[in-house]
Amino acid sequence: MSFSPLPPRSGRPVSMVLDTDTFNEIDDQFALTHLLCAPDRVDLRGITAAPFFNERSVSPADGMRKSYEEIRHILRLTGRDGRIPVHHGSERYLPDRNTPVASDAARFLVEESRRTAAEGRKLYIGAIAVLTNVASALLLDPALSERAVVVWLGSHDYTDPDNDEFNLIQDVAAAQTVFASGIPLVHFPCRGVASALAVTEAEMRTNLHDCGPVGAYLLKIFQDCMRGVPWRQRIIWDVAVSSFFTVPEATQWREMPTPQLRDDRAWVLPDAGPSSLLAARRMDAAVIFQDLFQRIRTFAGEADDPVQP
Repeated sequence: MSFSPLPPRSGRPVSMVLDTDTFNEIDDQFALTHLLCAPDRVDLRGITAAPFFNERSVSPADGMRKSYEEIRHILRLTGRDGRIPVHHGSERYLPDRNTPVASDAARFLVEESRRTAAEGRKLYIGAIAVLTNVASALLLDPALSERAVVVWLGSHDYTDPDNDEFNLIQDVAAAQTVFASGIPLVHFPCRGVASALAVTEAEMRTNLHDCGPVGAYLLKIFQDCMRGVPWRQRIIWDVAVSSFFTVPEATQWREMPTPQLRDDRAWVLPDAGPSSLLAARRMDAAVIFQDLFQRIRTFAGEADDPVQP
């Protein structure tokens, strides 16, 4: 791989934008907070709201707007509202692999990548949602593939016969577009990889009970989500992407040629070719959650103007 996508362990924080369907469930809120509490590792240039459609929305557009408001809520709780740009994303999914869905988010990704390139740096796009915004940006400006790196949580492993993961199935054309674009990719498959990021309510209470307004909010939405469910743990999927920037050593990696995605959602693995994708293989949940909780505790202790939830 001619360009190593792993963030440097020292020096200037990497420039990044987070693309997130924040109201979809509860894990995006943890990933966003994790990044906000990591200024030593991440220069968060902006946040873009992604569409989603499930029982928490009435349409992809409604999901995107609810995600936008939830992003703003997290920023208010951390005292960052107005300091980090937030952009509305796509209101619908790609109609095909060649047609972008114009949005403020897609335009911002293009513009911010140009600004970052002018500084001699790559823009990291942390994608913890459907890839509609990212694919649209690439279709609007294919040269984005030379200026950015995409770090995506989505799909299952490349040999999984039932590739029904939520971030993939909503917009298969968007995933096909991104994986065929030539952009450097860091990929976190869900089942069998990010599924290791399970945590109990007791662990959440122990680690978030005295962590200011954002800690109280994260604990509340976790507890609300656990009411009436028979299992004791919940997977906080999206922390996989935020942990890439804070503790990449907690993940085992493999470099490989970028696979292509068929219309039936099956992956086609190249027999040979240059390594252009960094794939997560195994994750150390204990190290990742230790980093997450420690950063939130440190942030709560340093906050000089806490905001009430």
